[in-house]
Amino acid sequence: EFIKGSIYTLSKTQYADIPLRYNIYNDEIEFETEDKKVAALDAPEVVEKVTFGNYTMEYIPFEVAKKVKKGFFEILLKGKASLYARPDVEFHQAKAPQPYKDAEPAKFIRKADNYYLRFGMEPAVSCGNKKELVESFPEHKNEMEAFIKKNKINVKKEDELKKLVEYYNS
Repeated sequence: EFIKGSIYTLSKTQYADIPLRYNIYNDEIEFETEDKKVAALDAPEVVEKVTFGNYTMEYIPFEVAKKVKKGFFEILLKGKASLYARPDVEFHQAKAPQPYKDAEPAKFIRKADNYYLRFGMEPAVSCGNKKELVESFPEHKNEMEAFIKKNKINVKKEDELKKLVEYYNS
């Protein structure tokens, strides 16, 4: 579904009331033209942020397997340390009918969001597990480790990660 939203560029231009949606599979922001055609943003590098409905997304660099890529992330918290969510989806091929089993159409399965931390203008790093999470706070490693243990922070829960980032930012 398209939701009316705004696109803010790095040159401080705002495009308002545009029907927008996020394509998780292709990692693209799509918009609907006046003649009801669907198009994707051609140059996301010039986009500062995109807001639509309850979502605010940024196009930022992030680390994956020691490589830096760029993609869209939902902003959860901004500050010295910023918390982002990266939606994830998996495509399952269609399955042919088998004895005692009906055919299954191809489908997308929504997976849990992946959470990332970003400090300043550095590439965002994954909050994959507690060890990675502690390592992402090098100058306050001991305090953050103590906070994680004391509050039993689960790296898969958004509200607990928000508490951790708010604690760091304070």
